[in-house]
Amino acid sequence: MSTSLTKNKVIFYYPQHFNRDANNENPYLKPFLKHFESHNVAYKLVEEPDAKTIKPSNPKAVKFNLFIVLVLRKILPLFLFKDFEIREQFIGKLYRWFTANKYNAEVVFTLSNSLGGFWRGYNPKARIIDYQHGLINKKQTGFFNNGEAPLHISANNKEVAVWGRNFKKMFEQDTYYNNKVHVLGHFQDTQRTPVTINGRNSILFMLQFISGLGNDKNMAMLDLLKDVILQFKSLPSEDRPKIILKNHPRHNHILDLSEIFKEYEFVHILPDDSVINASEILIHITYFSTGAFEMAQEGVPTYFLYNKKIPQGYHIFFEDYNYPVQQKMSLLEFYIKYKNDSSAWKHNSDVVVEWASSFFEPFNTEKLNQLLNSKYDER
Repeated sequence: MSTSLTKNKVIFYYPQHFNRDANNENPYLKPFLKHFESHNVAYKLVEEPDAKTIKPSNPKAVKFNLFIVLVLRKILPLFLFKDFEIREQFIGKLYRWFTANKYNAEVVFTLSNSLGGFWRGYNPKARIIDYQHGLINKKQTGFFNNGEAPLHISANNKEVAVWGRNFKKMFEQDTYYNNKVHVLGHFQDTQRTPVTINGRNSILFMLQFISGLGNDKNMAMLDLLKDVILQFKSLPSEDRPKIILKNHPRHNHILDLSEIFKEYEFVHILPDDSVINASEILIHITYFSTGAFEMAQEGVPTYFLYNKKIPQGYHIFFEDYNYPVQQKMSLLEFYIKYKNDSSAWKHNSDVVVEWASSFFEPFNTEKLNQLLNSKYDER
C-alpha cells in the first residue's frame, strides 16, 4: 500500500458495509491486493463511512471525509450546474485542492458506483472502473436506465469490470458499453472436490432482509420463509431436514426471527461471518441472491421463491440468466425427489456447476495488467 506521499497507481473506493470477512476487510478486493502487493503496484484503499452498517471499519483503509462532500453539495446549489454529475465533478476538483492531490491515481476502482462524478473531477485523466459486487441483470438501475447507460455512468465515462462473460452480455443492449466492459473474474480461494450427495441432509436458506427493500417487500419475503418452514413441518419429524438460515450481510437486525427458532427446532441460523459448509447442503433456497451462483459452483441446486410482490427471482434467474433447473414441482416435492433419487440430484448438480462457470470466472491478472497499463480513452 502507498503512503500519502507516494503517487498511487490505483485507488479503491468503496462503502464501509463491504467489510464482510472475518478480519473486517473487503473480500471483493483481496485478489487485487494480493496481485498488487506481489508486483509492487502502489495503491490506496479509501473507505466511505456508513453509520448505518454493523460492519466495522477496515483497519487497512484510509477513512474518506464524506462530510466535506455533503457540505459542498449544500453550499453549491444545483441550478448553477448543467446536472448533478457536473456539480459532483466540480466538487471533486475542489476536494483535490483541499487534499493537495493525495488521492491522485491513474485508475480508480469503485464498488456500488460510489461517487463516480466526484472521482472524475478529482482525477480527470484516470480510468474509473466499477467492479461488480452483486447481480447485474438487464434492468439493474446502477447500469441501465430503460436499456441505456444512466447519467452517472455516461457523464463520467465510467467502465465496468465483471465476474464472467455471461454478465458481460447484459451490457450488449447499449452501445455506450462497447469496449468498456471487462471480464476480470471473481476470485475463488477454495479448492473444490468432486461433488456427491453423501451426507447432505440440510437445506440452506439465504435471506435478503435489508432496509433498502422497504417494509412491504421484507414482509412478503418473511411470509414466503414461513411458508417454507410449514411445508417441511408437515413431514414426520424423523424425515425433516435441518433448515439453516443465513442473513444478508447488510441485514442490520431489521427483523427479529427469534420466535421462529423457538417454535421450530429444525430451523437454525448461522452467525454473521460464519463459513457455509456446502458439503452438507442438499438444496439452497433464496429469493434472488447471488448465493445461487456460489452454491451452483459448489454443485448445490437452488430453489427460487417469488410471487407478484417479489418477482425478481423469476425475472433475473430464469429470464435473464437462464437458470437450468426448472421449477416444475414444489420445493417439498424437489426435496423428496432428491432424497429418493440421488441420480436426479447429481444431474442437477452437474448442470448448475456448468451454468455457473460462465458467470464466475477465475481472477484474470493478465487482463488487470492490461487495464492498468493502457491509456485512458476520453471518448
